[in-house]
Amino acid sequence: MPTDWDLVGQANSDEPAVANAARRRLLEPYCRPAWKYLAVAMRDPDKADELVQDFAVRFMRGDFRHVARGKGELGAYIKTALGHLVVEFHERERHWRAMQDLALLAEEPAAGYREPSTDGYRNAGLGALLDLAWQALERLQNERPDQPHYMVLRLHMLLEDESYEQLAGLLSRLLERQLTANAVAIRVHEARGHFAAALWSAASQVDGDADEVRAFLQDLGVWKHLTEFGLTDTGGSA
Repeated sequence: MPTDWDLVGQANSDEPAVANAARRRLLEPYCRPAWKYLAVAMRDPDKADELVQDFAVRFMRGDFRHVARGKGELGAYIKTALGHLVVEFHERERHWRAMQDLALLAEEPAAGYREPSTDGYRNAGLGALLDLAWQALERLQNERPDQPHYMVLRLHMLLEDESYEQLAGLLSRLLERQLTANAVAIRVHEARGHFAAALWSAASQVDGDADEVRAFLQDLGVWKHLTEFGLTDTGGSA
């Protein structure tokens, strides 16, 4: 549906009463379509109820204030945001399963257990670099909804036990176009390349020896994607 840009302007007002009233008016026509979209994606009406409530809360608190004329219709922005909600749901599910697995572990370390390395660059720096890479991939998807690399790769990692056929089913529902398992495999490969480029960009900005950065990315299995996509000046393989 066409975006009422005057109402969007009111929704971004500094006056809470004006902004809240405008947000309610903007939100109302999207609630039902959002629920239908989530119900199809999740194949579970109860989970759709949960996620659409989350969507409404975020909308009303102003999370969509960055929508602006010239950056696409509000509906397209909302569709991308709903896809992110599905990704976040699977992230929470995976975290919950991981916590359940941890609860089953014995208090004593398993045989052969070793304390993690104290190498600050490879431990403390890893999380920051990965966060920067994911953020870059998410920004790219927000700017180019036709390139959902963030959604594709994130779901591929979160649902690692599922086949490409199963992943294709979920992505087909989220993107509202039919994807085959082969098409998804290609998209995953492309997304890995973009993620590798984002990680290389982040790693190149840290204080450290170039050879150390390269060895670090080789250990992560990222360097091969960089060389494959021609994203470095030097060759190499992991």
